[in-house]
Amino acid sequence: MRRYALGHVLTAAHKKELDSVLPVGKPMAKRATSETYRFKLAYYAKFFKLAGKDPERKLKRWIAKGREVSPADMPPFDSPGLMADWWRRHMEWRVPLYLLRHEQPDAAIDPPGAPPTTPAPSPASMGDPTGDPVVLDMSMDIATDMGLQQIRALVVATFQQLQRCMASGHLAQANNFRREWQSLVGTLRQWEKDIVKIQEGKGEVMRTRVINTELVRIFGVLRQSFTNELLDLAEQLAPEMPPPERREIVLRRRDKCFVHLKSTRFVSSYQPTNE
Repeated sequence: MRRYALGHVLTAAHKKELDSVLPVGKPMAKRATSETYRFKLAYYAKFFKLAGKDPERKLKRWIAKGREVSPADMPPFDSPGLMADWWRRHMEWRVPLYLLRHEQPDAAIDPPGAPPTTPAPSPASMGDPTGDPVVLDMSMDIATDMGLQQIRALVVATFQQLQRCMASGHLAQANNFRREWQSLVGTLRQWEKDIVKIQEGKGEVMRTRVINTELVRIFGVLRQSFTNELLDLAEQLAPEMPPPERREIVLRRRDKCFVHLKSTRFVSSYQPTNE
């Protein structure tokens, strides 16, 4: 009776023993195999995006795993949102990422011919492989734009998960996180370029070449103003001094007023000349 209830193959002796128990005309229990599912195993292998040379064999091993318990607990391929729970009940290692993506209570397999839709992962399914909670660091001072800060935080958090997967030997999940990290880095670079353009349009930032051009004009005006004022002062204080000698002293003193520029990035903006 137990073999019958579990759907195992019955010998002739078993069938004869059950003749006195089963109602007349009642069919034998159907063995739980892949035939109990709506579609062929190849469809589910493609839906779950299983890697490897023979993904259908992997599904068959899952089915065999479900038949080992009593009562049989077959993997719910037609309800992908329940696959993660089934995995936790029967497998010793962590739930694969391709099953966690479908961990939704209302997830269901799409009919043949329609592209499978992957539900958005729930917050619980996005935990890192080591079991530690993922914390996005939003305290960093990057820019006033909140979107740019969020992208930068996602880049850092995804890279941390990638490192944990590599350290724990989860190479398949590490490969998924690597692709996600590369995509986020590209998005971050584009956001950084866009935010600079927006800030330039608002006048909040200026490029160095623009600032240097303006500083050349400012320093030129200051240099000439300092020269004229110092020449007037020197003429008032030392009228008996020859003009060439006065001018040489004035220019030397004027250049000392701007000597601090030699230690800054704007040293090229001040080019003193002997007017």
